[in-house]
Amino acid sequence: MFDHLAKFRYRADIDGLRAIAVIGVVLFHAGLGVGGGFVGVDVFFVISGFLITSLILRDLDRGSFSIVDFWERRARRIFPALAVVVIVTLIAGWFLMLPFGFQVLGQSAVALTVFASNMQFWRTSGYFDPAAEENPLLHTWSLSVEEQFYLVVPLLLLLVFTLGRQKWVGILLSVGIVVSLVGAEMWLRRDPSGSFYLLPSRAWELGAGSLLALARPLVSSRWRSWLGWLGLALILFAFFAYDAKTAFPGMAAIPPVLGTVLLIWSGMSDDEDMTFGGAHRLLASKVLVAIGLLSYSFYLWHWPFFAFHRYLFSQAPAVPLAIGYISIALLLSALSLRYVEKPFRKGKLVTSRKHVFLFTGLVSALVLIVGLSMWRTRGVPSRMPTVVAEYDAVKGDEKFPKAPLAGYDENNFTHLGEQGKPCNVVLWGDSHAGVLKYIIDELCKQNHKSGIAAGRGGVAPVVEWSGYEPSSALHATNLAFNRSVMDYIRKGSESGELKHVILVFRWSYYIDTPQRKADEPLPVDGFPDALIKTIQTLEKLGVEVSVLLEVPIFEMHVPKAVALHYWRGWPLPHLSQQQHAERQQSYEPLIQRLREETPYVNIIDASPSLFSEKGEVEFLNEKGVLLYRDD
Repeated sequence: MFDHLAKFRYRADIDGLRAIAVIGVVLFHAGLGVGGGFVGVDVFFVISGFLITSLILRDLDRGSFSIVDFWERRARRIFPALAVVVIVTLIAGWFLMLPFGFQVLGQSAVALTVFASNMQFWRTSGYFDPAAEENPLLHTWSLSVEEQFYLVVPLLLLLVFTLGRQKWVGILLSVGIVVSLVGAEMWLRRDPSGSFYLLPSRAWELGAGSLLALARPLVSSRWRSWLGWLGLALILFAFFAYDAKTAFPGMAAIPPVLGTVLLIWSGMSDDEDMTFGGAHRLLASKVLVAIGLLSYSFYLWHWPFFAFHRYLFSQAPAVPLAIGYISIALLLSALSLRYVEKPFRKGKLVTSRKHVFLFTGLVSALVLIVGLSMWRTRGVPSRMPTVVAEYDAVKGDEKFPKAPLAGYDENNFTHLGEQGKPCNVVLWGDSHAGVLKYIIDELCKQNHKSGIAAGRGGVAPVVEWSGYEPSSALHATNLAFNRSVMDYIRKGSESGELKHVILVFRWSYYIDTPQRKADEPLPVDGFPDALIKTIQTLEKLGVEVSVLLEVPIFEMHVPKAVALHYWRGWPLPHLSQQQHAERQQSYEPLIQRLREETPYVNIIDASPSLFSEKGEVEFLNEKGVLLYRDD
């Protein structure tokens, strides 16, 4: 059944395909015009599934397969270059990263040693965590997905062969592909981060390559040529048609996966002397093959440069610098291939299997211990002056004393002011509203009043929003929450106790503005209408409504920038009154609509309170306390 795998041989065009994949990924990370280059990882998944499953099936068919042999080959192939990159990255992090970022880097190192990087990035992708693009080990998530896949598939195939059910291989792989793909699409709507990072939604891509190992070569050279070009076109289509806003993986991953399958399949032949033609001749060119041979190390080395740059400067590198980083990464990749990967893979550095596993275990244990130390010591703040660590530790209002409201979601309804008195004011909004809990609580107590704060991070205070996809489970939950807030306000207004509702939110999070970064998701349509309708509903209830305009927004993480200034002399954050005014112009049409369609609303601009005499936004008060917790 698997006799065709007996002739399994090296194919230069697959190395060329690896080059296309890694070039796409690197150019995407560098911001050099390939918005969908991240699908290069999906191309890698298919290639890996095809090559490794082909070798496993060949050995199983011969009766020579061994799990121990398999993992020895994996260790020789994957571990050496990865270990060097991780160790160098940890050393660089010691000198470049503040405690919080260094602590997160330690968590990533720990997760990597147990093939769980993808799970760590999924679990820690929170609102106040450092941006994922600033983590130098972020790219290791894909390696964890692969290793998790290969913990299961070889054992499953071995079981099938042991039971003598070789015909089940194709059926099991096909069912797994369908289940994983459908699950990925459904998961994408509920938990985009989980769908992106975790194995269940990525397994079908590796599985597509595994299933391809069962395919027979095409007889027609014309069909091989056409399908080859079609496959390359599908991959390039995803490279240039997709961007960071594309809902991915799910069904959107089909074009690059299918394109990779077609390219590999159309390059198959029973003729050992077959010469490549069409797209395969292009892929087998010397330049692409050379890059393909470097692709693994290139993938490992390139990302830390971009991540450290973003961490230090809060922005992507300029084009010349990005090209410089790529060039250095290529040079390091060539050195890695020659002096690390090849010697280890061919047994020149570590000869016996016992020594391979011993070396791998010792280095992994070392990385694990160092990572745990970074984690448990909270990033080793003793590396720097106390004031630096204190600024870096600013996280905001998480320690606000919670006073849950009986009968409502205790995580999102908080009592303010004096207890036991009727509610006079409701503070409603996203995390920007959460910041004001302190001052509203204090004012209520000073005036013997009572109020509540109701809100969720990233959720605008509106009750109807037609722009959102109705089937989105997250939207349904947020909408239900906002309706419960409106019901509370309605009851308070009917009793005559509730007098005032304050709406606070980050305007630019829900409105498309010129300042929006390229990799930020665009807000859905309909927010202005939803806001006005919500305010009109509140006014009909007879309550006074105030809307706070957006506070001045910096283009960087302020606590981190201030800490880096006192540690490494980095420039302090800078935001002028003019820059803030220009940003506010983006919201002027909505502000004008509010004045015209909700004439009784009280529009509050708090930004003048933050301007210095020089027209600069103050981010420290007179006692040196930070007024900002992120940007």
